[in-house]
Amino acid sequence: MPRGGARPGAGRPRKKPIGADSPPKPKAARATAKPSTAKPKSLDDAIQQAKDLTLRLMSELDAVTTHHGELEDLIIDETAGDRDAKRRNAMLRAIELPSRSATLKVLISATRAWADLERAAQPKPLVPGKKAAAQVAAETAGQGTEWGSDLDIPPARPN
Repeated sequence: MPRGGARPGAGRPRKKPIGADSPPKPKAARATAKPSTAKPKSLDDAIQQAKDLTLRLMSELDAVTTHHGELEDLIIDETAGDRDAKRRNAMLRAIELPSRSATLKVLISATRAWADLERAAQPKPLVPGKKAAAQVAAETAGQGTEWGSDLDIPPARPN
C-alpha cells in the first residue's frame, strides 16, 4: 500500500451505519444505588463500606453469570448494525468466563483484605508473655500449701 498522498474517501463525511435511521432502543432500567460520598470516620466505617461494596459487586457478578445468555442476545441485537465486529467482540469478551473469573479473583482478594483489617481492628486480650508468666508463678509459688509460709520474711526485731 503506498504511503502518503491522497486516499480514496478522505475528507468525505462517513456513511451512516445500517439502522441509524431507526429510533433508538430504550435502555434497560438500571438500579440507581447512590454511591457513598462521605469519607469514613473510623476504620470500622471504612471496613463496613468495603464490605458493602464487595457484596454489591458480588451480586452484580452473580447477575451477569445467571443471565449470561440473555446478555449475549442483547449485545448481539444492539451491535447488529455496526460496520465491524470490534464493539460486539469487546462486549462479549467482557461477559465471558475468563473475565468473570478474574473479577471473582479480585473480589476474593478484596474480601481477604477487609477481613484482615477487621481482625486487626479488634482489640486483643492481654496475654502475658513468658517473663510476666514466670514472675506471676514466682510470686504465687507455694501459696495454699504447707510450704507457702517458707518464703515469708519473718518480722524484724528491733535491736
